[in-house]
Amino acid sequence: MFTFRNEVYRQPNGIFMGSSYSPTLAYLYLLDFDKNILSNPHVHYYARYIDDIFVIIDKGSDIDTSELEKLHLKFGETLRRDIVPFLDLVIMNLNGELQYCTYFKKLHSFNFISSK
Repeated sequence: MFTFRNEVYRQPNGIFMGSSYSPTLAYLYLLDFDKNILSNPHVHYYARYIDDIFVIIDKGSDIDTSELEKLHLKFGETLRRDIVPFLDLVIMNLNGELQYCTYFKKLHSFNFISSK
């Protein structure tokens, strides 16, 4: 929770960004999920950076998402015609070959805090 211009803001879910213990809690929170997803025969690749998850599965295969719902995970991006942004990359499936390039998030505005 923080105050800005006499208005109180609070984050209703999760741990505030930049917290030193966020990576450790994410690791513990997702440990069982990591083990289960890695044992799934339809999963070809799985990577996680703190709470950002990237998974490559067989096309047309179903993965039980009920476990994900129990974890209250939110999906920001999903597959869109073989191209998906993940962290600072755009990952592309071009005729069965994975390629990537740098991903630059769109800026909504330029805000500066004066040092004077």
